[in-house]
Amino acid sequence: MLLKLSFLYFRMELVGKTLDFVKKNYGNLENKNKKKYCEFLQNYGLDEKAISATLLYDFSSDVKGFGIEVNKIIRGLKKFNMLAAKAGKGNKPDKVRKMLIATIEDLRILLIKLLERLYKMRSLSILGELERKRISRDTMEIYAPIAYRLGLSDLKWELEDLSFRYLNTQKYFELKRKIKIKRGEREKFIRELEEQLIKELKKKKIKYEIFGRPKHFYSIHKKMVDKGKKFEEIYDLLGLRIIVETSEDCYRVLGIVNTLWDTIPERLKDFIVSPKGGIYQSLHVTFFYNQIPVEVQIRTKRMNDMAEEGVAAHWGYKKIEGEKKFNKQLSWLRRILDFGTESDKEFLYKLKLDLFENKIYCFTPKGKIIELNEGSSIVDFAYAVHSEIGDKCTGGRLNGKFVSLRQKLKNGDEVEVLTSTLHKPSRNWLSFVKTRKAFEKIRQHFSITGMPGRRKLAEEEVVIENFFIGVEGDYDLRMAKCCNPLPEEDLIGVVSSFKNAVVHSYSCKNVKDVKNKIGAFWIEDFNNKIKLKILAEERLGIFAEILNAVAAMGIGVQTAQAKNASDEIAECTLDINFNGLKELKKVIERVNHIEGVRKIRIE
Repeated sequence: MLLKLSFLYFRMELVGKTLDFVKKNYGNLENKNKKKYCEFLQNYGLDEKAISATLLYDFSSDVKGFGIEVNKIIRGLKKFNMLAAKAGKGNKPDKVRKMLIATIEDLRILLIKLLERLYKMRSLSILGELERKRISRDTMEIYAPIAYRLGLSDLKWELEDLSFRYLNTQKYFELKRKIKIKRGEREKFIRELEEQLIKELKKKKIKYEIFGRPKHFYSIHKKMVDKGKKFEEIYDLLGLRIIVETSEDCYRVLGIVNTLWDTIPERLKDFIVSPKGGIYQSLHVTFFYNQIPVEVQIRTKRMNDMAEEGVAAHWGYKKIEGEKKFNKQLSWLRRILDFGTESDKEFLYKLKLDLFENKIYCFTPKGKIIELNEGSSIVDFAYAVHSEIGDKCTGGRLNGKFVSLRQKLKNGDEVEVLTSTLHKPSRNWLSFVKTRKAFEKIRQHFSITGMPGRRKLAEEEVVIENFFIGVEGDYDLRMAKCCNPLPEEDLIGVVSSFKNAVVHSYSCKNVKDVKNKIGAFWIEDFNNKIKLKILAEERLGIFAEILNAVAAMGIGVQTAQAKNASDEIAECTLDINFNGLKELKKVIERVNHIEGVRKIRIE
């Protein structure tokens, strides 16, 4: 269940004033509708200003007298709607999701839009079939994944189930009928298990809550499709969740479960010691009861809130008087990076780090989303659209106004590139472009025409500083990407020009028959910043796990960035000040042990 708070905690004057405004200006019917919506919203932990803005923002006329913050949220909600409508024209869902998250400035806007979508989905039956399917498809592709990214598991499941109902009605009701038939047997087993557990919990004087774990239609359907199973082969419909007061109680309950039933050792999962995705904490244990596998989840109240509510749990643990800073224990990224208390805006910024590197999302006049690096210009945008457009661009129109090629772009901008067939790239563009594609295409142009451009390094080489690697002689060093030497390996240098040498692993096959070799070695003592690039399987929380592994060693990360190298691979870049080679080795070894990490290299 999403976070629920008593509405008595809020000062209600503003919401009452809002409903009076609606009644006075839009009549009793609209007031009745808004009051019903307000009753829905009051079950969730939004502050009063957010609720007021939610009730007001869809009116066409401006509203006055509700304060600066309410109007700011209203503007944010209207901007979200405008961008969502524009982005819905032929863009891939993952790019739309990224754009919507990247463009918001207040976390409450995302939560409001998710709750608004849930409210709409619950009353979708009054619409026609085509409209139901369109809204359900948007919900499944855009809103449910955003809820998942924010850790709002209950909201995600309900949005998916409601969407599934309208997108695949026959399968939905067929599954619902089968689950209903099996429910009586499941409930009987649950009662028997609860009775045995409660008896032992009372003996140990452990305070507890026990309830059957809900199983969601869409997740069952997805498991059947993904694993090619029939409904009769889905056995984990039976589950218990036990909520206790402390982490110590979690392990005491685990001991009770192990005593009562023959648990399966390889199915024990301790996410308390090693939080899943840096967020989720719980103990999972499985055993067979009457030849049916049963999964038991054991967690504290706080763990349960974070598992089900994600970032929304923030409001549940804020002080009643509405402090402006997060409780220290609620932000998983802050715990990892040790930033201390921070504002919602700062929290949102760090939340985005786990989704993608600092990116901006702009539109072409036809509504296509273009993803760029932060600080990108009209030139970067032009090359992102097409190389020929980049080569011929002369200026741009930004949101309808003429601007220069150097104009920096921001999230949500609509950009029209102006071109001329006679125009060619300028070498000066290299001083301000931010994207790799623009930079490489400009350099390529000058290389082709013979004009002086910036010297291009070989693709397999990366410039390094000389403070942690030494060679025989005085050379500018580059690290070879072909073998990616790391501290546990012996080194060999290859002189590539009068002043340059490339450092390889001694066993690299590319240097076997090469002449001009020189000795190379690791320097033990240094105190300098080194950039590590980590390639890992793309999954939620991988960036957080990497940062957590480094932080656990007491080593500070100066800067950190993450982006998708491909659909399946995430690229994480860390700038770390290392105190000697030994510390560098330890960090590389620690990160290499994280599940999903495929490669580490020194930049």
